[in-house]
Amino acid sequence: MTQRLDERYRTPYAVRRRYLWEWMLWLFVGLAIGATVALAEYCHWLPGRLSDAFALPPRGFLPLMGALVSQTACVPLLFLAGLHQASFHYTSRLICLFFCFWHGLDLWKCLFAMKNAPGHSNVLVAVLVVLILCMMCLLLRATLIATGGMGRGGQRPGYSPSAYLTSLFEFWGSMILAQAIFYLIYRWFI
Repeated sequence: MTQRLDERYRTPYAVRRRYLWEWMLWLFVGLAIGATVALAEYCHWLPGRLSDAFALPPRGFLPLMGALVSQTACVPLLFLAGLHQASFHYTSRLICLFFCFWHGLDLWKCLFAMKNAPGHSNVLVAVLVVLILCMMCLLLRATLIATGGMGRGGQRPGYSPSAYLTSLFEFWGSMILAQAIFYLIYRWFI
């Protein structure tokens, strides 16, 4: 009986499912930490210098492009980490924590700016939340593809190099578009 229970967690499907549940937990922990820091800065418990270094939204075209690339750099980092399977388990969690921390901070700073702005619609709050959830789903799907890695000849199963690179640009472009929409909504209230 004990042997059958141990085998249940050793199948590839069970290992992948357990990893994704842990990864989702890291997503929510990162969002919670970012929200806590944003609340502490809003209430002046912490100095606002940490997040003011990444002032949102950036003024001008080049700073906006730099902010878009830096806020969405998690996607190419995940695909790069997918090339080395031994460290992917830990590297992807750190990338996820970084992504969710900054997006949790951005979301709550935007919500606080909306609170102080006169005459905002509650629909925009729902749009922001849905937008963040869409970015998380994109990141989750990118993680699933990066988990497979890139196949090398017949040695290791995985995606072909062209499919792997196409997926990288597809998910990175989608993430940049979602982040640009987020910045446009944020700029509306500043």
